[in-house]
Amino acid sequence: MENSVKESYNKICKKWSDFRKTTPINKCIVDFANNLKPNARILDVGCGSGYPISSYLSKQGFQVTGIDIAEEMIKEAKQLNLPNAIFLVEDILNFKPGKKYDAIIAFDSIWHVKHDKQAKMYQMIASLMAPGGLFLFTHGKKDGEIVSKMWGESFYYSALDLEKVHETLKQNGFEILFSIEDYEEETTGDRELLVVAKKKEMVIETERLYLREMCQNDFEDLAEILQNPKVMYAYEHDFSDDDVQVWLDRQIERYCRYGFGLWAMILKSTDQMIGQAGLTIQSYKDKEVLEIGYHLKENFWHMGYAQEAAFGCKRYAFEHLNEDKVYAIIKSDNIASMKVAQRIGMHKEDEFVTRYYNGDMLHFLYSVHREIPYSV
Repeated sequence: MENSVKESYNKICKKWSDFRKTTPINKCIVDFANNLKPNARILDVGCGSGYPISSYLSKQGFQVTGIDIAEEMIKEAKQLNLPNAIFLVEDILNFKPGKKYDAIIAFDSIWHVKHDKQAKMYQMIASLMAPGGLFLFTHGKKDGEIVSKMWGESFYYSALDLEKVHETLKQNGFEILFSIEDYEEETTGDRELLVVAKKKEMVIETERLYLREMCQNDFEDLAEILQNPKVMYAYEHDFSDDDVQVWLDRQIERYCRYGFGLWAMILKSTDQMIGQAGLTIQSYKDKEVLEIGYHLKENFWHMGYAQEAAFGCKRYAFEHLNEDKVYAIIKSDNIASMKVAQRIGMHKEDEFVTRYYNGDMLHFLYSVHREIPYSV
């Protein structure tokens, strides 16, 4: 199906290019661009012949990458010789640029993605976006597939229903800024759906890491952590897929309720999720305490990431949550975590027994006050 869409666009390329040269830049694109930082990196998905959208963005000083599956369209786009712009023959489902984008535009393009790959397409777009990045797209709002004609050539279209689109965006870490049904405007005409969404921002940044809220798209990485007995030995419990989902849902609930929880730990150099770290409310005897917690994938142990993330969480608790004291609850035989706690200025305060999955276990309570100096 992708090949037929590509072939059809290649066949109508000249007519398409001539037509697009007569159309003004869309007001929704102008408004969108006005919300971007100077020199932002923008991916134009289904850029076609490069006019008017990529051309406008390039002339505003943005760094533009235009991708399209149709070779003839990319040839036309390259002939524009736009500053700050490159054009590539690429499919969004397979595109691996090696960098993140501050914004992605998919104007009248992603409805050509096969119906059974629509959900994957949103996942791919999420993986290409920097934290806080903006995503604008037009689409259909009813579930299904159709084929229609344009300049005598057949084109395939598909869409998920609106509720599923919203759900899929949220599962992939997007906040929907607005979603307009039956959008109509002079420079654009009418579209069934116009959406602008924002990729959730990083919560904490350190030298090598950033922490962000987890979303459904992180399930596999989270499962790799929780289902490794060496990583989760302190729990003395084998985590099933259902357990992983419960864990993930609990963090998302914590974000909504408290504004914090265990966050995805992302390695800046690769944008890979290498663990989780954050702040949670935990029970200690007859009261609740704010605890720093973390778990790292096994192949990222002994590199200082746990200490770096814990330090960042500690600073966040003091500087953003205005807490006077923060804690760590550590199993009595977890020497590595005790060393991390000590390195960020904590000291052992108490010993107590707490219940986990398989029974009572001795734990140490470590803590640090705001006034105690700390360093990494």
